[in-house]
Amino acid sequence: MSTSSITVINKAIKQFHDFTCIKWVTTSDPLFNPTALGHQNVVTFINATGCWSYVGNVNPQGNNIQYLGLEEPGCISVGTSVHEMLHAIGGKHEQSRADRDNYVTIEWPNVKKSWNGQTYVKNRNMKKFSTQDNNPYDAESAMQYSLYAFSTNGKKTIQFKDQRLEFLADSADGLEFYDIQDVTDAYKCTDHCTNIPNCQNGGFLNFQCTCTCPDVLTGAICEGTVSNSQTCGGVINLAAGEERLIQSPNYPSNYPTGLECTWLIKGTANNIVRASVQYMDISADAACNHWLEYRYNLLGQKGPKKCGTNFVADEEIWDSTPDELSNAMIIRFDSNTFSTKPAAKGFSIKVQSIGKGCVTNPCMYGKCSSPEGTSDYTCTCNQGVSGKNCDMLTSSAVVICTFEYGERCIFEGETNHELNWDYQSLGTRSSNTGPDNAHKGFQYVYTEASGAIRQAGDKAVMSTNIQLSNVGYYMTFWYHMKGSTMGTLNIYAEGTTTAKSTIWTRSGSQGNDWVKGDVNITAMNGLKISIEGIRGSGWSSDIAIDDISLTPGTSGGSQLKTCSFEAGASCFLVEATNDDFDWTPISGESPSSGTGPKAAYEGSTYKYIEVSSAVTSNSVARLMSSSSLNGK
Repeated sequence: MSTSSITVINKAIKQFHDFTCIKWVTTSDPLFNPTALGHQNVVTFINATGCWSYVGNVNPQGNNIQYLGLEEPGCISVGTSVHEMLHAIGGKHEQSRADRDNYVTIEWPNVKKSWNGQTYVKNRNMKKFSTQDNNPYDAESAMQYSLYAFSTNGKKTIQFKDQRLEFLADSADGLEFYDIQDVTDAYKCTDHCTNIPNCQNGGFLNFQCTCTCPDVLTGAICEGTVSNSQTCGGVINLAAGEERLIQSPNYPSNYPTGLECTWLIKGTANNIVRASVQYMDISADAACNHWLEYRYNLLGQKGPKKCGTNFVADEEIWDSTPDELSNAMIIRFDSNTFSTKPAAKGFSIKVQSIGKGCVTNPCMYGKCSSPEGTSDYTCTCNQGVSGKNCDMLTSSAVVICTFEYGERCIFEGETNHELNWDYQSLGTRSSNTGPDNAHKGFQYVYTEASGAIRQAGDKAVMSTNIQLSNVGYYMTFWYHMKGSTMGTLNIYAEGTTTAKSTIWTRSGSQGNDWVKGDVNITAMNGLKISIEGIRGSGWSSDIAIDDISLTPGTSGGSQLKTCSFEAGASCFLVEATNDDFDWTPISGESPSSGTGPKAAYEGSTYKYIEVSSAVTSNSVARLMSSSSLNGK
């Protein structure tokens, strides 16, 4: 192998030496002692086709040489080297764990089959094996495959039950926190330790007989948090029934830049921690300038990042999972990584302990609460919905689909098409097409247009999966169609005795903004609504959808009046003629410093009053409805 490849492999070897009791030594090293080892088998790194290794010490050729293949240059990275070396010492793929069905689904129809010498069989890399699962399933592991690994058709081969963790798959660049813990446990690296410290908060005993802590915790037993300012962060110990607020420094005034803050929230025993966003205004452009990170799953695992605005209290909720420490969560705030970016007003987050009744997300169309110390739950249903689990819809039900984790969406992807509507939280796989984040919340769905077998006209379809009432509906949704080869987005309606017809359509690039769409749907028996994304002529045609709502009635009826101030959108408000000056449409930050918003609440445009010029005291700018609102 080349000198540069050996340098990379040595970096991978160093990670094992630094963090585990495993030592990779050359046969000329004095530590190489076959008598002490009980065998003479060695691993030989070779430049061969693909990236591969045998699993464990198997001496496959009977000549004491076990090859590990790293094809140059494609397989030469620290992350890939560590992956294959973990195989060599006995590690299986994360998606092959015995408990994997609790965390992921293997989409076998999309997986390339393996040739066993006689016939094609299920891909061995995706098979489930009997494994020693000493530690929780880790989506961030060096052994976790990408979501599209071995795909035959460009569709996902691995689906996470918790889609919020999908961003972690195939992100490892070496040994991750739980990989180190797995090796430590499997090779009994701590059996020699005495005077063992009581490692806390997800920390574990390492081969040096000290605690290895999650990277944002510190102290001899991982009892403290890592922050670069005394104005934020710390440990919050929740008492029974207690609610606490975590707020950015200076809140509700702008937070300082240059901050790295870590809060460790510890709830009462046998419960989970719930974090409910009360207010959020964190600097963002196309991507996050500053952000909140929620480590709700595993404390040593990176968490999803959030930024932007959310002014609706308790709309965004994060519950800790029972996989590791169910009654603990870490929340981090970073305004330091991009400290030259402007600050914003910050955030206020309510934290509390709740029972475990909401773990399975039992409330179909509503929000879940659970009394501390119990597995009971209560559902607060959405408008027009009833039943213990909010599963009974009436003709007045307002049905929404935000594609957030735990929500039951009324739209379900159809599987008999070339493309899927896939969940996503960050940007799509291709540059210069698709959004950088959700319209609101954390997740959206989109069609992935790139891939070797993709063709113009390929479709992804999702359709309603519940019986809708025989009433008219006003449907709103947000769509994103950016791309130089953009295709078409269609919405169809059909009924038991009503033929399928197009009720809304858009084609071509619509810019780099989430755009609001709306349409009135006439009453019909057996109403079925379908949303179809059609690929354009090239890969730059990712189409995204978010925040769908169905409200009984029509946009011209008495139930719902809207005004987004977007160009071309309908608005029930007009400029009054009996006032002193007008409201002004604008995108982005208002001209005067220290006053006005930085961006629209939704979309790209809002209206504001500019008072820094020739506007006198007590002048009035008035918007008024263009027609009667009571239908008379």
